Amino acid sequence: MKGAGSHHSGIPRAGTAPDASVVPTASPASSPLLAAETLSRRFGGVVALEDVSLEVRTGAVTCVLGDNGAGKSTLIRILSGVYPPSGGRILVEGTEARFRSPREARAAGVATVHQNLGVIPLMSVWRNFVLGAEPTRGWGPTRRLDRGAAVILITHNPAHALRAGDRFVVLTRGRVAAVRERGETDETELKELMGGVGG
Repeated sequence: MKGAGSHHSGIPRAGTAPDASVVPTASPASSPLLAAETLSRRFGGVVALEDVSLEVRTGAVTCVLGDNGAGKSTLIRILSGVYPPSGGRILVEGTEARFRSPREARAAGVATVHQNLGVIPLMSVWRNFVLGAEPTRGWGPTRRLDRGAAVILITHNPAHALRAGDRFVVLTRGRVAAVRERGETDETELKELMGGVGG
C-alpha cells in the first residue's frame, strides 16, 4: 500500500538458494508461506521486539499496524534479513530459515518493497504493491510472475490496512497486542488497539 510510512514485504513461493541457511523442521501441508515464532530483538538494553509471532498465508495480505516505535520496522528488517533476531525463529514454508543478509532472504523468496507514493489507478492493488519488484518464479526465459505469493503490509494507517488486508496484527511497544481477521474489526477498534486500549 502506498500510504505514508508504509512498506511491505512480498513473499513469493520460491525455492531456497544454496547459500541461504535453512534448517529442516516438521512441515505440515497447511504450513503458512512465512511464519515468525516468538521473534525478539534487543539493541543493548533496549527491547525493540518481544515474542512476536505471526503467520502469512498464500494469496493473503497480512497487515502489521502500530504507532511509531511499536516495532514494525524492526520486525520487517528481521524478516528480510537486515537484522538477525535476538530470539525466536523464522519459517519459510515450514522450514526454519536463518538469513544472514537481505540477499539470502530474497533468494529464499522474502523481499521488501519500500514506500513509493506513485500508483497506477487502473492497476490492481496487488500489482501496485509489487510494482517494480514483482515476485517471480523460475530463471532466465522461464521466469514468470508468481501468483502464489503473499504480502505483509506495514502501516500506521488503519484505513489503508482495511482496504487491502485479510489479517491485521497490531503491535504496541514491541509486542503483539491483538490479531484480527477481515470482517472482525473496524477502523475505530484498530485505532484503539494501536493506542493500547483493548486487546
